[in-house]
Amino acid sequence: MGMNKFFRYLYKESWVTVRKEGTSYIIVDPIDLRVIKINKIQAAILYKMAVKEISIEEIKNVFRKHGIAGNAVDEFIENVKKNNLL
Repeated sequence: MGMNKFFRYLYKESWVTVRKEGTSYIIVDPIDLRVIKINKIQAAILYKMAVKEISIEEIKNVFRKHGIAGNAVDEFIENVKKNNLL
């Protein structure tokens, strides 16, 4: 399963769902009953971390090759962790 329409990952004994809606992705957080809108780059980072279990450094290298600065990846990861989604 790729991240085309949706993907799910297990976090704190609950399944978090990320689904595509138009050009954005929506995180459905069953723990805190929230819906969070993210862009496709953020969804790709989350997919690689949560589903593919790729290290942060590997993710930074992949996105750096596509012109996305490592600090943008760090900021997103910090926000995801702060919001208790990873």
